[in-house]
Amino acid sequence: MIHAPTWRGLGYAIAVALSLSGHAATADDGYAAFARGDYATALTEWQPLAERGDARAQYNLGYLYHEGFGVAKDLAKAVLWWQRAAEQNLGDAQHSLALAYLAGDGVAQDAQKAVALLERASIAGLPRSQYTLGKMYLHGVGVGPEAARAAQLILVAAEHGDARAQYNMGKLYRDGLGVERSPAEATRWFTASASQGYARAQSQLGARYARGDGTGSDDVQALKWTLLAAEQGDEVARSNRSIMLSRLSEAQVSEAKRQAIAACKEMLASGRGCTPPP
Repeated sequence: MIHAPTWRGLGYAIAVALSLSGHAATADDGYAAFARGDYATALTEWQPLAERGDARAQYNLGYLYHEGFGVAKDLAKAVLWWQRAAEQNLGDAQHSLALAYLAGDGVAQDAQKAVALLERASIAGLPRSQYTLGKMYLHGVGVGPEAARAAQLILVAAEHGDARAQYNMGKLYRDGLGVERSPAEATRWFTASASQGYARAQSQLGARYARGDGTGSDDVQALKWTLLAAEQGDEVARSNRSIMLSRLSEAQVSEAKRQAIAACKEMLASGRGCTPPP
């Protein structure tokens, strides 16, 4: 039995947000209504399109039912609409339907069906499907376990800029799972993910700079990344922050905060989330 909350963490909301933002400029009034929170109007706009066979509208309608936006929440109806869109080879729908099978949301839990759907979406080039499928190969859910195959899939997603995949590539290189162990490569991938604002990667990177693991020892860089992760609520980073602040000089702390604030500004300017340290 799959532990459902683990796989729900891979996220319907992420998939839909990406889908909507990618089509908002050219789509019908349903997108504009959705963007302003008028879900009833979005439903009215998308329903006839979905019934006429528009795959994107079917996918979006499924999301409304899944979340209960503008309509009573109905996971089974969400699955039905996603199935129609998935049959038309819409990668977003294949991904969301796969997550439904993984979590048992509106459909009987079936990891093998999830794998088949994610394989199709991965071949079509959907990074989040490549990442999710890679995690399944890594942990032996519905397939595998095959660490080498997991690393291949996660690498493709990482190279497309998926911050979670980049973080996981860092872990694979750190532990030598599916790839040859390389502290330097681990640090490179943790840095890529941390620079996108991923708290776990920031926390890991801070600890590596503190130890000089895969990079030269650098207390300022260590505190910089630890501060950023701590502001996002990472408990390990919060513990490490206290230790670092107690042993570093005032000048080092001041410089680390300055660099953290500058890095945060860059993240915010590029549309990524970040909370600067006080």
